[in-house]
Amino acid sequence: PAAIAALAPGLTTNTPNAGQVTISGGFAYDNVFLIDGVDANDNLFGTSNPVFIEDAIADTQVLTSGISAEYGRFSGGVVNVITKSGTNNLRGSAHAFFKNDGLSSNPQLRGGGREPDSSFDQTQLGFTLGGPLQKDRLFFFLAADQQRADQTKQTDPTRIPADVVSFLAAQGLPA
Repeated sequence: PAAIAALAPGLTTNTPNAGQVTISGGFAYDNVFLIDGVDANDNLFGTSNPVFIEDAIADTQVLTSGISAEYGRFSGGVVNVITKSGTNNLRGSAHAFFKNDGLSSNPQLRGGGREPDSSFDQTQLGFTLGGPLQKDRLFFFLAADQQRADQTKQTDPTRIPADVVSFLAAQGLPA
């Protein structure tokens, strides 16, 4: 939500922490992030908790001035994310994301002709589906997202996986 809100006039991402925005000159931690009207603020940094699926977002409201008192508890602004809902027509979407070191054209990531210093695999799969349960009266909307990231680092120059070195150190053994 902060990245979407940063496109609105009167906002800046020039803040002390990543994921924050300054709205109308207020403090970056004094904004309210809502998902369908429910508070989604991180209490420590004032950022939005990542409790949403991007494909399930229908609209984003950025309120910067003249804001109703119903929102309360802020001196900066309000970012309200509205999620999709079911309709009389069956609709859906699917997405897949895959990243692997072998797909990179950067020779440093591939190890420059030698074994790589690290390996990285990331997979993200998801879908949305909405439609009628009873026409013009009752609707449903589902969204799911699964992410998996595996990263293995190796120590240089031994090429021993970093998790093995950490295990040996935890046992008090030399690596």
